[in-house]
Amino acid sequence: MPISSPFQSPKPTPETASGNPGFNGEATPPLTRSNPRLLIVDDVADNRTVLARRFQRRNFEIVEADGGIEALELIDSSSYDAVLLDVMMPGLELPRRIRLH
Repeated sequence: MPISSPFQSPKPTPETASGNPGFNGEATPPLTRSNPRLLIVDDVADNRTVLARRFQRRNFEIVEADGGIEALELIDSSSYDAVLLDVMMPGLELPRRIRLH
């Protein structure tokens, strides 16, 4: 008989997931509300691509910006649930200006 740990949650089975509407057997069930919007800001395109793929698999709506000016324009024109910002990117003025919005 396998030993159960209080730090591990059992994987859902079709029997235990039957009460979960929309469960499709994947590790992460789809979100039932509108998908959260995430703005990814990084001056390195490969970094944005990797991050976007990871969050898209988790049903986030992704918008990308390659710099601070573009990010601020996007924030002015739309709303986001979160902004993922490269803190090593040139122009550290951006985090302060985002907070002002």
